[in-house]
Amino acid sequence: MAFVEWSVYAVRLKRCAERMSRARTVDELRVCVAENTQLWAQLDELLSERLEARCADCRTLHNRARYVAETSAVIPTLSDSHIEAFIAINRQSAEILPMLDLSADINPVRN
Repeated sequence: MAFVEWSVYAVRLKRCAERMSRARTVDELRVCVAENTQLWAQLDELLSERLEARCADCRTLHNRARYVAETSAVIPTLSDSHIEAFIAINRQSAEILPMLDLSADINPVRN
């Protein structure tokens, strides 16, 4: 098993937010939203495994992952406000994730 730092996911969220903010066409935006959805699905899986640790930040991030998954399901009807929300969620969550590195009980481990 390999240790994966939460801060790696923070960097990935920031990059995804930047790509979404720079997308110029609907096709570019669809690719960004799909990547964002996949990233949040990975995060949700890791966070779900750690919710029993009763980590408030994990619960917040888990809820954000659910929102992204539910909202992304309707990609053709996403409004500018949805995209702005995704960008804000990614940036805010990227600030929270490195703090999880400080807790050994909730660090993700990949096989």
